[in-house]
Amino acid sequence: MPSITSYINPNARHNVILSPHEIDGVHYVDVGRDLSSALQGKAHNPNLPSFAENAINKIISGNIQTDSDVRYVAIKNIGILFEPQLALNLSMFFRSNSQNQTLIVCAEGTINNNQFAFCGNEDFTVDLSDLNIQRIN
Repeated sequence: MPSITSYINPNARHNVILSPHEIDGVHYVDVGRDLSSALQGKAHNPNLPSFAENAINKIISGNIQTDSDVRYVAIKNIGILFEPQLALNLSMFFRSNSQNQTLIVCAEGTINNNQFAFCGNEDFTVDLSDLNIQRIN
């Protein structure tokens, strides 16, 4: 497996790697599984967005890895993040989780005009402006 540094600019902040498949040797956290588990029984709670934000922050902070002195967090099964009931600001999610480490996202999607469309669906987009994006196919 090539080092994470071969995919990013190590001197830049906000490095994001997008890949439709898992990169060999990278440990991924299953966000869908872990977040749905953390939110079990809270679906009708009016504070669901707050619970979701706290839970996703814990999931991310608990899964930061290091490869060749580069900190990263790798996530997969991200569809739950687009659930309207969670009211997550995904542009801020990408930005904040790529600020001090590289964010690796395993997901199908397209990028057009700095907009990532999850699974090519224009209803599920994330603004990637001002992020250092590397696509791996």
